[in-house]
Amino acid sequence: KPASYLIAIYTAFSNVFLLYFAYHFPRNYRRRESRLTVTIFTIAGIIVYALYVYNTYSEPVVYNFETQFFEFQKPAAARPLSLVLILSSLWTLIVLTRKSISIEREYRRNLRESGNAANRPFGVFRLHSKEARALRAFAAAVLAMTLFSSSYVLYTTNRISWADFQLILTSATIVQFFVYTIIYLNNSPQPTTFMVKLVGVSLVTVLLVLGIVNRFTYEGNESRYDQRRLAELHEIREEVEESDYSTMPPAVRYIAKRPAAGGPFVENYEIMFLKTDHISADSLASNDEYMESRYLSHQQIRDNRSIDEILSDLRKIDYSEYFTSPEYQGRHPRRLYRSLTPDDSSTYFIRYVIKAGDSLYEIGYDYAPYLMSVHTTAGRMIYFMLLTTVILFVLFPFFYHGGLVNPLNRLLAGVTKVNEGEYDVEVEVQVEDEIGYLSHSFNTMVESIRDARARLQDYADHLEEKVKDRTAELRKTLEQVQNLKIQQDGDYFLTSLLIDPLGRTAVESPDLTVEA
Repeated sequence: KPASYLIAIYTAFSNVFLLYFAYHFPRNYRRRESRLTVTIFTIAGIIVYALYVYNTYSEPVVYNFETQFFEFQKPAAARPLSLVLILSSLWTLIVLTRKSISIEREYRRNLRESGNAANRPFGVFRLHSKEARALRAFAAAVLAMTLFSSSYVLYTTNRISWADFQLILTSATIVQFFVYTIIYLNNSPQPTTFMVKLVGVSLVTVLLVLGIVNRFTYEGNESRYDQRRLAELHEIREEVEESDYSTMPPAVRYIAKRPAAGGPFVENYEIMFLKTDHISADSLASNDEYMESRYLSHQQIRDNRSIDEILSDLRKIDYSEYFTSPEYQGRHPRRLYRSLTPDDSSTYFIRYVIKAGDSLYEIGYDYAPYLMSVHTTAGRMIYFMLLTTVILFVLFPFFYHGGLVNPLNRLLAGVTKVNEGEYDVEVEVQVEDEIGYLSHSFNTMVESIRDARARLQDYADHLEEKVKDRTAELRKTLEQVQNLKIQQDGDYFLTSLLIDPLGRTAVESPDLTVEA
Protein backbone atom coordinates (compact mmCIF):
# COMPACT_ATOMS: atom_id res chain seq x y z
CA LYS A 1 0.00 0.00 0.00
CA PRO A 2 2.73 2.59 0.71
CA ALA A 3 4.02 2.25 -2.86
CA SER A 4 0.51 2.75 -4.25
CA TYR A 5 0.03 5.78 -2.03
CA LEU A 6 3.26 7.27 -3.39
CA ILE A 7 1.97 6.74 -6.93
CA ALA A 8 -1.29 8.41 -5.90
CA ILE A 9 0.72 11.44 -4.70
CA TYR A 10 2.21 11.71 -8.18
CA THR A 11 -1.24 11.43 -9.73
CA ALA A 12 -2.72 14.09 -7.44
CA PHE A 13 0.07 16.68 -7.65
CA SER A 14 2.11 16.12 -10.82
CA ASN A 15 -0.09 18.40 -12.90
CA VAL A 16 0.21 21.15 -10.28
CA PHE A 17 3.89 21.48 -11.15
CA LEU A 18 3.08 21.21 -14.85
CA LEU A 19 0.53 24.01 -14.47
CA TYR A 20 3.08 26.13 -12.61
CA PHE A 21 5.52 25.59 -15.48
CA ALA A 22 2.84 26.52 -18.03
CA TYR A 23 2.24 29.85 -16.30
CA HIS A 24 5.94 30.72 -15.94
CA PHE A 25 7.31 29.58 -19.32
CA PRO A 26 8.82 31.76 -20.68
CA ARG A 27 7.50 34.33 -18.16
CA ASN A 28 4.37 34.80 -16.09
CA TYR A 29 1.84 37.26 -17.53
CA ARG A 30 -0.96 36.46 -15.06
CA ARG A 31 0.59 36.32 -11.60
CA ARG A 32 -2.64 36.63 -9.66
CA GLU A 33 -4.45 34.00 -11.72
CA SER A 34 -1.49 31.62 -11.53
CA ARG A 35 -1.32 31.82 -7.75
CA LEU A 36 -5.07 31.28 -7.48
CA THR A 37 -5.33 28.28 -9.84
CA VAL A 38 -2.21 26.57 -8.51
CA THR A 39 -3.57 26.95 -4.98
CA ILE A 40 -6.98 25.58 -6.00
CA PHE A 41 -5.54 22.49 -7.69
CA THR A 42 -3.14 21.93 -4.79
CA ILE A 43 -6.02 21.97 -2.31
CA ALA A 44 -8.06 19.74 -4.62
CA GLY A 45 -5.13 17.31 -4.81
CA ILE A 46 -4.88 17.18 -1.03
CA ILE A 47 -8.61 16.52 -0.69
CA VAL A 48 -8.84 13.76 -3.30
CA TYR A 49 -5.65 12.13 -2.03
CA ALA A 50 -6.96 12.06 1.53
CA LEU A 51 -10.26 10.68 0.23
CA TYR A 52 -8.41 8.00 -1.72
CA VAL A 53 -6.42 6.91 1.33
CA TYR A 54 -9.58 6.88 3.46
CA ASN A 55 -11.50 4.73 0.96
CA THR A 56 -8.70 2.20 0.39
CA TYR A 57 -6.97 1.94 3.76
CA SER A 58 -9.05 -1.01 4.93
CA GLU A 59 -9.29 -2.75 1.54
CA PRO A 60 -7.69 -6.21 1.32
CA VAL A 61 -4.52 -6.57 -0.75
CA VAL A 62 -4.81 -8.84 -3.80
CA TYR A 63 -2.07 -9.88 -6.19
CA ASN A 64 -2.82 -9.00 -9.80
CA PHE A 65 -1.21 -11.61 -12.02
CA GLU A 66 -1.66 -9.62 -15.21
CA THR A 67 0.21 -6.57 -13.93
CA GLN A 68 2.38 -8.65 -11.57
CA PHE A 69 2.03 -6.48 -8.50
CA PHE A 70 -0.29 -6.17 -5.55
CA GLU A 71 -3.40 -4.02 -5.70
CA PHE A 72 -6.11 -3.16 -3.25
CA GLN A 73 -8.17 -0.35 -4.73
CA LYS A 74 -11.54 -0.61 -6.34
CA PRO A 75 -11.94 1.46 -9.51
CA ALA A 76 -14.49 3.79 -7.92
CA ALA A 77 -12.02 4.73 -5.15
CA ALA A 78 -9.69 6.37 -7.68
CA ARG A 79 -12.43 8.28 -9.52
CA PRO A 80 -11.83 11.63 -7.73
CA LEU A 81 -8.12 11.36 -8.54
CA SER A 82 -8.87 10.78 -12.20
CA LEU A 83 -11.22 13.77 -12.36
CA VAL A 84 -8.63 16.12 -10.82
CA LEU A 85 -6.01 14.75 -13.22
CA ILE A 86 -8.19 15.39 -16.27
CA LEU A 87 -9.33 18.85 -15.13
CA SER A 88 -5.79 20.00 -14.34
CA SER A 89 -4.58 18.69 -17.71
CA LEU A 90 -7.33 20.54 -19.55
CA TRP A 91 -6.64 23.79 -17.68
CA THR A 92 -2.91 23.48 -18.40
CA LEU A 93 -3.78 23.03 -22.07
CA ILE A 94 -5.95 26.18 -21.97
CA VAL A 95 -3.17 28.20 -20.31
CA LEU A 96 -0.56 27.17 -22.88
CA THR A 97 -2.87 27.78 -25.85
CA ARG A 98 -4.02 31.16 -24.56
CA LYS A 99 -0.48 32.31 -23.83
CA SER A 100 0.70 31.18 -27.27
CA ILE A 101 -2.02 33.24 -28.97
CA SER A 102 -1.33 36.28 -26.76
CA ILE A 103 2.43 36.26 -27.39
CA GLU A 104 1.93 35.81 -31.14
CA ARG A 105 -0.49 38.76 -31.27
CA GLU A 106 1.96 40.97 -29.39
CA TYR A 107 4.77 39.89 -31.71
CA ARG A 108 2.72 40.68 -34.82
CA ARG A 109 1.68 44.04 -33.43
CA ASN A 110 5.31 44.96 -32.82
CA LEU A 111 6.18 43.91 -36.36
CA ARG A 112 3.46 46.12 -37.82
CA GLU A 113 4.54 49.09 -35.71
CA SER A 114 8.14 48.68 -36.82
CA GLY A 115 7.15 48.24 -40.48
CA ASN A 116 8.72 44.78 -40.81
CA ALA A 117 5.50 42.87 -41.39
CA ALA A 118 5.20 43.54 -45.13
CA ASN A 119 7.05 40.41 -46.28
CA ARG A 120 5.83 38.09 -43.50
CA PRO A 121 2.93 35.79 -44.39
CA PHE A 122 0.46 35.47 -41.54
CA GLY A 123 -2.00 32.69 -40.87
CA VAL A 124 -3.92 31.01 -38.10
CA PHE A 125 -1.39 28.17 -37.74
CA ARG A 126 1.67 30.09 -38.93
CA LEU A 127 3.46 31.39 -35.85
CA HIS A 128 6.48 33.66 -36.16
CA SER A 129 7.30 34.18 -32.49
CA LYS A 130 9.78 31.63 -31.15
CA GLU A 131 8.09 31.66 -27.75
CA ALA A 132 4.66 31.13 -29.30
CA ARG A 133 5.93 28.14 -31.27
CA ALA A 134 7.45 26.63 -28.13
CA LEU A 135 4.19 27.08 -26.22
CA ARG A 136 2.26 25.50 -29.08
CA ALA A 137 4.59 22.49 -28.99
CA PHE A 138 4.08 22.10 -25.24
CA ALA A 139 0.32 22.47 -25.71
CA ALA A 140 0.35 19.65 -28.27
CA ALA A 141 2.26 17.46 -25.81
CA VAL A 142 -0.20 18.25 -23.02
CA LEU A 143 -3.09 17.47 -25.36
CA ALA A 144 -1.63 14.04 -26.06
CA MET A 145 -1.08 13.52 -22.33
CA THR A 146 -4.70 14.50 -21.65
CA LEU A 147 -5.91 11.91 -24.14
CA PHE A 148 -3.78 9.26 -22.44
CA SER A 149 -5.00 10.41 -19.01
CA SER A 150 -8.56 9.77 -20.11
CA SER A 151 -7.73 6.07 -19.75
CA TYR A 152 -7.70 6.69 -15.99
CA VAL A 153 -11.33 7.80 -16.19
CA LEU A 154 -12.15 4.75 -18.30
CA TYR A 155 -10.60 2.52 -15.65
CA THR A 156 -12.41 4.18 -12.74
CA THR A 157 -15.71 3.78 -14.60
CA ASN A 158 -15.02 0.07 -15.33
CA ARG A 159 -14.61 0.59 -19.06
CA ILE A 160 -11.13 -0.93 -19.21
CA SER A 161 -9.24 -3.31 -16.94
CA TRP A 162 -6.48 -2.39 -14.51
CA ALA A 163 -3.91 -4.21 -16.66
CA ASP A 164 -4.91 -2.29 -19.79
CA PHE A 165 -4.80 0.97 -17.87
CA GLN A 166 -1.31 0.22 -16.53
CA LEU A 167 -0.07 -0.62 -20.02
CA ILE A 168 -1.45 2.63 -21.43
CA LEU A 169 -0.16 4.65 -18.49
CA THR A 170 3.40 3.32 -18.54
CA SER A 171 3.69 3.63 -22.32
CA ALA A 172 2.29 7.15 -22.27
CA THR A 173 4.61 8.21 -19.44
CA ILE A 174 7.69 7.15 -21.39
CA VAL A 175 6.55 9.03 -24.49
CA GLN A 176 5.45 12.01 -22.39
CA PHE A 177 8.85 12.55 -20.75
CA PHE A 178 10.58 12.08 -24.10
CA VAL A 179 8.44 14.72 -25.80
CA TYR A 180 8.73 17.19 -22.91
CA THR A 181 12.53 16.86 -22.85
CA ILE A 182 12.89 17.33 -26.61
CA ILE A 183 10.62 20.37 -26.67
CA TYR A 184 12.35 22.01 -23.71
CA LEU A 185 15.87 21.42 -25.04
CA ASN A 186 14.91 22.88 -28.42
CA ASN A 187 13.09 25.89 -26.98
CA SER A 188 14.74 26.58 -23.62
CA PRO A 189 15.14 30.33 -22.92
CA GLN A 190 18.02 29.55 -20.57
CA PRO A 191 21.59 29.42 -21.96
CA THR A 192 22.63 25.85 -22.72
CA THR A 193 25.60 24.25 -24.39
CA PHE A 194 25.55 22.25 -27.57
CA MET A 195 26.82 19.20 -25.67
CA VAL A 196 23.90 19.39 -23.22
CA LYS A 197 21.44 19.30 -26.11
CA LEU A 198 23.34 16.56 -27.89
CA VAL A 199 23.66 14.29 -24.86
CA GLY A 200 20.15 15.14 -23.60
CA VAL A 201 18.43 14.35 -26.90
CA SER A 202 20.51 11.21 -27.36
CA LEU A 203 19.74 10.04 -23.82
CA VAL A 204 15.96 10.41 -23.98
CA THR A 205 15.88 8.92 -27.49
CA VAL A 206 17.90 5.87 -26.48
CA LEU A 207 15.83 5.40 -23.31
CA LEU A 208 12.62 5.61 -25.36
CA VAL A 209 13.92 2.98 -27.77
CA LEU A 210 15.06 0.80 -24.88
CA GLY A 211 11.63 1.13 -23.31
CA ILE A 212 10.07 -0.20 -26.51
CA VAL A 213 12.69 -2.94 -26.79
CA ASN A 214 12.09 -3.91 -23.17
CA ARG A 215 8.40 -4.31 -23.89
CA PHE A 216 9.12 -6.64 -26.80
CA THR A 217 11.67 -8.49 -24.68
CA TYR A 218 9.06 -9.05 -22.00
CA GLU A 219 6.53 -10.26 -24.55
CA GLY A 220 9.16 -12.60 -25.98
CA ASN A 221 9.83 -13.97 -22.51
CA GLU A 222 6.11 -14.59 -22.03
CA SER A 223 5.85 -16.30 -25.39
CA ARG A 224 8.81 -18.58 -24.70
CA TYR A 225 7.34 -19.61 -21.37
CA ASP A 226 4.01 -20.49 -22.97
CA GLN A 227 5.75 -22.41 -25.75
CA ARG A 228 7.61 -24.56 -23.23
CA ARG A 229 4.40 -25.27 -21.38
CA LEU A 230 2.56 -25.95 -24.65
CA ALA A 231 5.08 -28.62 -25.57
CA GLU A 232 4.48 -30.25 -22.19
CA LEU A 233 0.69 -30.02 -22.47
CA HIS A 234 0.63 -32.18 -25.59
CA GLU A 235 2.44 -34.94 -23.72
CA ILE A 236 0.35 -34.45 -20.58
CA ARG A 237 -2.91 -34.74 -22.54
CA GLU A 238 -1.85 -38.12 -23.91
CA GLU A 239 -0.86 -39.38 -20.47
CA VAL A 240 -4.06 -38.05 -18.87
CA GLU A 241 -6.17 -39.82 -21.47
CA GLU A 242 -4.31 -43.01 -20.59
CA SER A 243 -4.62 -42.24 -16.82
CA ASP A 244 -0.87 -42.53 -16.50
CA TYR A 245 0.54 -39.92 -14.10
CA SER A 246 3.85 -41.57 -13.41
CA THR A 247 5.93 -39.64 -15.95
CA MET A 248 4.71 -36.09 -15.42
CA PRO A 249 7.17 -33.25 -16.23
CA PRO A 250 9.05 -32.17 -13.09
CA ALA A 251 7.63 -28.63 -13.20
CA VAL A 252 4.02 -29.84 -12.84
CA ARG A 253 2.83 -29.39 -9.25
CA TYR A 254 -0.70 -30.75 -9.50
CA ILE A 255 -3.37 -32.01 -11.89
CA ALA A 256 -7.00 -31.57 -10.89
CA LYS A 257 -10.04 -32.97 -12.67
CA ARG A 258 -13.31 -31.05 -12.87
CA PRO A 259 -16.58 -31.31 -14.85
CA ALA A 260 -16.84 -29.37 -18.08
CA ALA A 261 -20.34 -28.10 -17.32
CA GLY A 262 -21.29 -25.58 -14.67
CA GLY A 263 -19.35 -22.55 -15.81
CA PRO A 264 -15.81 -21.45 -15.02
CA PHE A 265 -16.21 -21.84 -11.24
CA VAL A 266 -17.18 -25.23 -9.81
CA GLU A 267 -17.39 -26.82 -6.36
CA ASN A 268 -16.15 -30.33 -7.03
CA TYR A 269 -12.54 -31.09 -7.92
CA GLU A 270 -10.67 -34.38 -7.94
CA ILE A 271 -6.91 -34.37 -7.44
CA MET A 272 -5.24 -36.68 -9.96
CA PHE A 273 -1.59 -35.74 -9.41
CA LEU A 274 -0.02 -33.80 -6.53
CA LYS A 275 3.51 -32.60 -5.70
CA THR A 276 2.73 -29.74 -3.32
CA ASP A 277 1.25 -29.37 0.15
CA HIS A 278 -0.76 -26.25 -0.72
CA ILE A 279 -3.29 -27.88 -3.06
CA SER A 280 -6.36 -29.93 -2.18
CA ALA A 281 -9.79 -30.41 -3.68
CA ASP A 282 -11.34 -28.25 -0.97
CA SER A 283 -8.80 -25.44 -1.44
CA LEU A 284 -9.49 -25.37 -5.19
CA ALA A 285 -13.26 -25.27 -4.63
CA SER A 286 -12.88 -22.55 -2.00
CA ASN A 287 -10.69 -20.53 -4.30
CA ASP A 288 -13.23 -20.86 -7.12
CA GLU A 289 -15.92 -19.59 -4.77
CA TYR A 290 -13.78 -16.56 -3.87
CA MET A 291 -12.99 -15.78 -7.52
CA GLU A 292 -16.66 -16.16 -8.41
CA SER A 293 -17.66 -13.60 -5.77
CA ARG A 294 -15.08 -11.11 -7.07
CA TYR A 295 -16.25 -11.70 -10.63
CA LEU A 296 -19.90 -11.18 -9.72
CA SER A 297 -19.10 -7.99 -7.82
CA HIS A 298 -17.14 -6.60 -10.74
CA GLN A 299 -19.79 -7.53 -13.31
CA GLN A 300 -22.56 -6.09 -11.16
CA ILE A 301 -20.84 -2.71 -11.03
CA ARG A 302 -19.94 -2.73 -14.72
CA ASP A 303 -23.22 -4.03 -16.18
CA ASN A 304 -25.58 -2.67 -13.50
CA ARG A 305 -27.38 -6.02 -13.25
CA SER A 306 -28.41 -8.20 -10.36
CA ILE A 307 -26.13 -10.96 -9.13
CA ASP A 308 -28.76 -13.60 -9.86
CA GLU A 309 -28.90 -12.60 -13.54
CA ILE A 310 -25.12 -12.61 -13.85
CA LEU A 311 -24.85 -15.94 -12.04
CA SER A 312 -27.52 -17.49 -14.27
CA ASP A 313 -25.61 -16.48 -17.40
CA LEU A 314 -22.36 -17.69 -15.85
CA ARG A 315 -23.76 -21.15 -15.17
CA LYS A 316 -24.74 -21.50 -18.83
CA ILE A 317 -21.15 -21.29 -20.02
CA ASP A 318 -19.95 -24.63 -21.35
CA TYR A 319 -16.22 -24.77 -20.72
CA SER A 320 -15.87 -27.86 -22.89
CA GLU A 321 -16.88 -25.85 -25.97
CA TYR A 322 -14.39 -23.12 -25.05
CA PHE A 323 -11.42 -25.44 -24.63
CA THR A 324 -12.20 -27.35 -27.82
CA SER A 325 -12.66 -24.17 -29.89
CA PRO A 326 -10.22 -23.35 -32.71
CA GLU A 327 -9.03 -20.27 -30.78
CA TYR A 328 -7.91 -22.36 -27.83
CA GLN A 329 -6.50 -25.15 -29.97
CA GLY A 330 -4.11 -22.59 -31.49
CA ARG A 331 -0.46 -22.38 -30.63
CA HIS A 332 -0.80 -20.39 -27.41
CA PRO A 333 -3.37 -21.59 -24.84
CA ARG A 334 -4.65 -19.11 -22.36
CA ARG A 335 -2.63 -18.89 -19.20
CA LEU A 336 -4.65 -18.77 -15.97
CA TYR A 337 -3.64 -18.15 -12.37
CA ARG A 338 -4.58 -19.15 -8.84
CA SER A 339 -3.88 -17.35 -5.59
CA LEU A 340 -4.97 -19.55 -2.69
CA THR A 341 -3.63 -17.26 0.04
CA PRO A 342 -2.98 -13.63 -0.97
CA ASP A 343 -0.34 -13.12 1.74
CA ASP A 344 1.62 -16.26 0.85
CA SER A 345 3.37 -16.21 -2.53
CA SER A 346 4.08 -19.96 -2.27
CA THR A 347 0.37 -20.55 -2.91
CA TYR A 348 0.45 -18.74 -6.26
CA PHE A 349 0.11 -21.07 -9.24
CA ILE A 350 0.02 -20.82 -13.02
CA ARG A 351 -2.56 -23.16 -14.51
CA TYR A 352 -3.58 -24.38 -17.94
CA VAL A 353 -6.83 -26.19 -18.67
CA ILE A 354 -7.03 -29.00 -21.22
CA LYS A 355 -9.91 -31.23 -22.27
CA ALA A 356 -9.47 -34.96 -22.19
CA GLY A 357 -12.50 -37.16 -22.67
CA ASP A 358 -15.59 -35.64 -21.06
CA SER A 359 -13.73 -33.76 -18.34
CA LEU A 360 -11.45 -30.77 -17.96
CA TYR A 361 -8.06 -31.07 -16.35
CA GLU A 362 -6.25 -28.24 -14.65
CA ILE A 363 -2.46 -28.50 -14.82
CA GLY A 364 -0.75 -26.31 -12.23
CA TYR A 365 2.79 -24.92 -12.09
CA ASP A 366 4.55 -22.95 -9.38
CA TYR A 367 4.36 -19.23 -9.97
CA ALA A 368 7.67 -18.47 -8.21
CA PRO A 369 10.02 -19.86 -10.93
CA TYR A 370 8.15 -17.93 -13.58
CA LEU A 371 8.31 -14.76 -11.50
CA MET A 372 12.03 -15.30 -10.95
CA SER A 373 12.59 -15.54 -14.71
CA VAL A 374 10.68 -12.29 -15.18
CA HIS A 375 12.70 -10.71 -12.37
CA THR A 376 15.96 -11.85 -13.98
CA THR A 377 14.96 -10.44 -17.36
CA ALA A 378 13.77 -7.18 -15.83
CA GLY A 379 16.97 -6.90 -13.79
CA ARG A 380 19.07 -7.27 -16.92
CA MET A 381 16.98 -4.59 -18.61
CA ILE A 382 17.50 -2.22 -15.67
CA TYR A 383 21.26 -2.81 -15.59
CA PHE A 384 21.48 -2.32 -19.34
CA MET A 385 19.53 0.93 -19.16
CA LEU A 386 21.73 2.20 -16.30
CA LEU A 387 24.86 1.22 -18.22
CA THR A 388 23.53 2.97 -21.32
CA THR A 389 22.83 6.11 -19.29
CA VAL A 390 26.37 6.11 -17.86
CA ILE A 391 27.85 5.59 -21.32
CA LEU A 392 25.84 8.47 -22.73
CA PHE A 393 26.79 10.81 -19.88
CA VAL A 394 30.46 9.85 -19.65
CA LEU A 395 31.60 8.44 -22.98
CA PHE A 396 29.49 10.43 -25.43
CA PRO A 397 31.27 13.71 -24.63
CA PHE A 398 34.58 11.86 -25.03
CA PHE A 399 33.52 10.36 -28.36
CA TYR A 400 32.41 13.73 -29.70
CA HIS A 401 35.35 15.62 -28.21
CA GLY A 402 37.76 15.34 -31.13
CA GLY A 403 35.46 15.67 -34.10
CA LEU A 404 32.77 17.96 -32.75
CA VAL A 405 33.49 19.60 -29.40
CA ASN A 406 37.06 20.76 -30.09
CA PRO A 407 36.25 22.35 -33.49
CA LEU A 408 33.24 24.09 -31.96
CA ASN A 409 35.31 25.31 -29.01
CA ARG A 410 38.03 26.63 -31.33
CA LEU A 411 35.43 28.43 -33.41
CA LEU A 412 33.78 29.79 -30.28
CA ALA A 413 37.16 30.97 -28.92
CA GLY A 414 37.82 32.78 -32.20
CA VAL A 415 34.44 34.50 -32.08
CA THR A 416 35.07 35.50 -28.47
CA LYS A 417 38.43 37.08 -29.35
CA VAL A 418 36.91 39.00 -32.26
CA ASN A 419 34.18 40.29 -29.96
CA GLU A 420 36.94 41.47 -27.60
CA GLY A 421 38.66 43.35 -30.42
CA GLU A 422 41.42 40.87 -31.30
CA TYR A 423 41.52 40.37 -35.05
CA ASP A 424 44.78 38.43 -35.35
CA VAL A 425 42.81 35.19 -35.12
CA GLU A 426 42.76 32.17 -37.41
CA VAL A 427 40.72 29.10 -36.53
CA GLU A 428 42.47 25.84 -37.33
CA VAL A 429 40.44 23.58 -39.63
CA GLN A 430 41.06 19.87 -39.11
CA VAL A 431 38.03 18.28 -40.75
CA GLU A 432 36.27 19.49 -43.89
CA ASP A 433 32.70 19.19 -42.66
CA GLU A 434 30.01 21.74 -41.81
CA ILE A 435 32.05 23.08 -38.90
CA GLY A 436 35.10 23.21 -41.15
CA TYR A 437 33.13 25.25 -43.69
CA LEU A 438 32.04 27.64 -40.94
CA SER A 439 35.65 27.93 -39.76
CA HIS A 440 36.86 28.75 -43.30
CA SER A 441 34.12 31.36 -43.65
CA PHE A 442 35.01 32.82 -40.26
CA ASN A 443 38.69 33.07 -41.19
CA THR A 444 37.80 34.80 -44.47
CA MET A 445 35.54 37.25 -42.66
CA VAL A 446 38.19 38.04 -40.05
CA GLU A 447 40.80 38.55 -42.77
CA SER A 448 38.51 41.01 -44.56
CA ILE A 449 37.90 42.88 -41.31
CA ARG A 450 41.64 42.89 -40.58
CA ASP A 451 42.47 44.32 -44.03
CA ALA A 452 39.81 46.99 -43.70
CA ARG A 453 41.09 47.94 -40.26
CA ALA A 454 44.67 48.09 -41.62
CA ARG A 455 43.62 50.51 -44.33
CA LEU A 456 41.77 52.62 -41.80
CA GLN A 457 44.80 52.59 -39.51
CA ASP A 458 47.04 53.64 -42.38
CA TYR A 459 44.74 56.53 -43.12
CA ALA A 460 44.75 57.48 -39.45
CA ASP A 461 48.56 57.30 -39.14
CA HIS A 462 49.26 59.47 -42.25
CA LEU A 463 46.36 61.83 -41.92
CA GLU A 464 48.50 64.77 -40.67
CA GLU A 465 50.98 64.45 -43.54
CA LYS A 466 48.20 64.18 -46.06
CA VAL A 467 46.58 67.29 -44.56
CA LYS A 468 49.90 69.16 -44.78
CA ASP A 469 50.35 68.11 -48.41
CA ARG A 470 46.84 69.16 -49.29
CA THR A 471 47.31 72.45 -47.40
CA ALA A 472 50.58 73.17 -49.26
CA GLU A 473 48.92 72.44 -52.57
CA LEU A 474 46.06 74.74 -51.68
CA ARG A 475 48.47 77.47 -50.53
CA LYS A 476 50.44 77.22 -53.77
CA THR A 477 47.27 77.41 -55.78
CA LEU A 478 46.15 80.45 -53.82
CA GLU A 479 49.52 82.15 -54.41
CA GLN A 480 49.20 81.51 -58.12
CA VAL A 481 45.73 82.93 -58.09
CA GLN A 482 46.99 85.95 -56.13
CA ASN A 483 49.83 86.55 -58.61
CA LEU A 484 47.44 86.32 -61.50
CA LYS A 485 45.16 88.77 -59.77
CA ILE A 486 48.01 91.26 -59.23
CA GLN A 487 49.08 90.92 -62.84
CA GLN A 488 45.54 91.40 -63.97
CA ASP A 489 45.20 94.51 -61.82
CA GLY A 490 48.37 96.02 -63.43
CA ASP A 491 47.14 95.28 -66.90
CA TYR A 492 43.84 96.89 -66.10
CA PHE A 493 45.59 100.06 -64.79
CA LEU A 494 47.72 100.48 -67.92
CA THR A 495 44.75 99.91 -70.14
CA SER A 496 42.78 102.53 -68.31
CA LEU A 497 45.64 105.05 -68.74
CA LEU A 498 45.66 104.47 -72.48
CA ILE A 499 41.94 104.63 -72.90
CA ASP A 500 41.35 107.69 -70.74
CA PRO A 501 42.80 110.33 -73.20
CA LEU A 502 41.09 108.72 -76.11
CA GLY A 503 37.78 108.77 -74.41
CA ARG A 504 37.64 112.49 -73.91
CA THR A 505 35.33 114.42 -76.40
CA ALA A 506 35.65 117.92 -74.97
CA VAL A 507 38.69 120.28 -75.40
CA GLU A 508 39.26 122.70 -72.64
CA SER A 509 41.33 125.17 -74.81
CA PRO A 510 39.24 128.09 -76.14
CA ASP A 511 41.36 128.26 -79.27
CA LEU A 512 40.61 124.63 -80.40
CA THR A 513 37.31 123.19 -81.62
CA VAL A 514 36.77 119.43 -82.00
CA GLU A 515 34.02 118.22 -84.37
CA ALA A 516 32.50 114.92 -83.71
